[in-house]
Amino acid sequence: MPVSEIFNDGPYRAVRHSITLLIASVARAMGEFGAVSVVSGHIRGATNTMPLHIEILYNEYQFSAAFAAASLLTLLALVTLVIKSVIEWRVTR
Repeated sequence: MPVSEIFNDGPYRAVRHSITLLIASVARAMGEFGAVSVVSGHIRGATNTMPLHIEILYNEYQFSAAFAAASLLTLLALVTLVIKSVIEWRVTR
């Protein structure tokens, strides 16, 4: 469902859809972290992904570095969403 349809249905439905999307996003993120941890084997120094690196930094009390890495990961996710939106906009135009 395009964003324009969601927000044309009224404020109540827009809020309900937004909350549903937020919950689904958080659930997927938690599931992806678990999947990455299991599939990679979480072998220190041999298999490392960005989420596992952030966890290692956080567990070693390097909060600034963990926050910086998490911010970078968030920025990459947002850039990906912008690129996806631009591509969808160009296709429907």
